[in-house]
Amino acid sequence: MAADLSSATTDQTAPQTPSPGLAEAFRRLLGEANFTIEGVRELLHAESELSSAPDRVAIYERRLKPGDDLSTLARLFLLGGTASQADAERALRRAGLAALEESRILDVTERGVRALVRIVPHGELLIGCDLNHEVEGPGDPRVVTGINGPAILLAALTIRRRAGHALDVGTGNGIQSLLAAKHSERVTGLDINPRAIAFARFNAALNGIGNVQFEVGDLFAPVSGHRFDLIVCNPPYVISPESSFAYRDSGEQRDSLCRRITGLIPDYLNEGGYGQLLVSWVKEPDEDEAAAVRPWVEGRGCDAWLLHYRTEDPLTHAAKWNQPFSASAAAVFAQNVDAWLDYYRREGIQEIAFGAISLHRRQGPPANWTVTGELRSADGSASDQAQRVFDAQDVLRQSDGDQAFLALRLRLAPEHRQDQVLKVHDGRWQLAEATLRLEQGVGFTGTLDERTAAILARLDGSRPLRESLGPEDLELGLQVARRLFELGFLERLA
Repeated sequence: MAADLSSATTDQTAPQTPSPGLAEAFRRLLGEANFTIEGVRELLHAESELSSAPDRVAIYERRLKPGDDLSTLARLFLLGGTASQADAERALRRAGLAALEESRILDVTERGVRALVRIVPHGELLIGCDLNHEVEGPGDPRVVTGINGPAILLAALTIRRRAGHALDVGTGNGIQSLLAAKHSERVTGLDINPRAIAFARFNAALNGIGNVQFEVGDLFAPVSGHRFDLIVCNPPYVISPESSFAYRDSGEQRDSLCRRITGLIPDYLNEGGYGQLLVSWVKEPDEDEAAAVRPWVEGRGCDAWLLHYRTEDPLTHAAKWNQPFSASAAAVFAQNVDAWLDYYRREGIQEIAFGAISLHRRQGPPANWTVTGELRSADGSASDQAQRVFDAQDVLRQSDGDQAFLALRLRLAPEHRQDQVLKVHDGRWQLAEATLRLEQGVGFTGTLDERTAAILARLDGSRPLRESLGPEDLELGLQVARRLFELGFLERLA
């Protein structure tokens, strides 16, 4: 069963949705104080994510500057500390302490002022979540997390084309909905956790985004009978015996929730719509990485791109997801790990895989297809690459063999990069090694020899592929171009 939200003991109340005037004033003063990802990273000397783990907070606190508004805001909204009323009034003068307290953003007492929400800048957005969510303990199933690795990964993989109506299932703090709102006419975000919906509404107001609405409900129940142009989902995919946290634990056996959501998404997609989600699955040791996932998507009226990110043994998986307990409660950490390992033994689970699925609702011909790949990283947005991958598969299945493919005009995608190593041989520079990679998109690198690098240099889209290759490089060039086309390194010109 899923996390029991009715028995939650979280002592924090969710913030109320601020009025447009208060939200604008609060947002503006944060911006004027340089409460941005660049500003706070420079202040705190933080290299990447702004962790709220106790060891990092102890370091960050010692970076703060007395009497500095940005330091006061960071102390309150990033580190969960207490500021003097004088410092808080100076830093928050435009919004006002009373109005922020009324919206449950601040708590003002005789001992000082403290924040009731954590606010983290992410790109152009400000995202509110629970304070100290990285050290949550048992009994807090309604906890709402902030910006984390999986959320960033899903955001990077999401196809960012214009959409009429987008759906975000398991919206959490609302980050995927707010990003989709930039390229969608309207967005609906759903979550079974009422506190998550409260935070999502707060974040929409804080960022001045009005074309989103959020509803409480289990999976697709609130939108039954509706269809969408884009569906994104970051579900509670962790395979475990737990039902402690709504954002993490499904309470269902093995990978049944991810399998069920994957099967439901096509029913809610318009023709031509895309659905993208993160998933975990039980992997058998002797099968390929995506073998267990292919049956989830077959026969569902969609093309599917399955990306495997990593595979873990049970102990690694259990330790990682129970890590928040390790510093504050070592005994609890050990007990939880043992309980998870017992569950994996009972279920016969030897390996757990994690990755992403992208679906494209499309009636044939050609027949719907499924391709697999490795997700090594997601640098920036992979939207353009994903659309090229889907386009390439359709083209290759419609084309009449090699002759039709050779008639295409192809060029290397703008995001590509080639790194070369030159060495001196017989007094001349010669290419020793070349590496091709995309600077934005799903991580992929390939090593090129001198001949292949020369072939790629001729692919500028000005001529059909046959003419660009020439008879001497036709066989090798055809093989290389087809593979790079499939991976999204080449784009087709009309």
